[in-house]
Amino acid sequence: MNRLIKIFCVLLLFSQQAFGQTEKEAAVTYEKAAEFFNSEQYGKALEITEQLIKRHPKNHIAWTLKGQALFNLGKEDEGLTAISKAISLNPNYSEAYGYRAVMHHLLGNTELAIKDIAIAIKDDPNNIELLLIRGSFYHRTGVFNKALGDYNTILANDPNNYTALTFRALAFKSSNNIDKALVDLDKAVNISPNESFAFEERAHIFTKLGRYAEAIEDWSKAINNLSGNESRPLLRAFAYNNRGFAYFKSGDNTLALKDINQSLQMVPTNSYAYRNRALLYLEKEDKEKACADIARALEMGFEEQYGDEIGKLRVLHCQ
Repeated sequence: MNRLIKIFCVLLLFSQQAFGQTEKEAAVTYEKAAEFFNSEQYGKALEITEQLIKRHPKNHIAWTLKGQALFNLGKEDEGLTAISKAISLNPNYSEAYGYRAVMHHLLGNTELAIKDIAIAIKDDPNNIELLLIRGSFYHRTGVFNKALGDYNTILANDPNNYTALTFRALAFKSSNNIDKALVDLDKAVNISPNESFAFEERAHIFTKLGRYAEAIEDWSKAINNLSGNESRPLLRAFAYNNRGFAYFKSGDNTLALKDINQSLQMVPTNSYAYRNRALLYLEKEDKEKACADIARALEMGFEEQYGDEIGKLRVLHCQ
């Protein structure tokens, strides 16, 4: 799952502002269910939500949270059914259309996703979360001008919105406007220096530009910011791997190998880390270890995720 998809999942977090619409007697229980959901304990969230539905079978918020929990447990069809139930109970609940749009998008149902997000935003045109979702849809489908339009709308009203700044930077980057991307990321890291996302994205740009010392510094800040977040092992593993690659490109193979090994210790299925370590071993002329890592990267599905680079390395060095 790439970083942008991860942000889509974050946007599925249940808004506790909706509790004001529920009965007071249920509010504390809803808050507990949302707490479990937001800490990624989806099974516990689902258990509490199903109990709530037994007591309040027509409550659209309960059905919404149930749908989100089911979806994040890998029960996508059941999740969509529950969200659709929430919409049938309250067709004016725009957030549910937004959540269902994200689900459709993650499942590759782009037309259905766009239809749902259009309904959601029509009723709530200044909703920041919905604009972020639609902007992300536009970005991922290559309509960068419309993505920028949604992020600009958010930032016109909230100039210091960290997520909108970082998303707009991604759109600028995809549009080959690196200078503007860096301006937004510079602002974002100053606004929220304890967040990791903007540091990660700026580090990617610095690596692409050959500014490895700056990339290493940003990856180090991202790793530090992620260090207390035990629910994000993939992001920390990716950060170690990417910092390792920046060390490798800067000529420090010792620190590069240390970071890449750390990444693989955290997530042994990280195919890109095997690719990076293979490059390092090739640099050191250790063909045996390089080919072992190339084989491992292929086994972990590198080509399905990233293309045929690793297959070409195998042909060139291991046959």
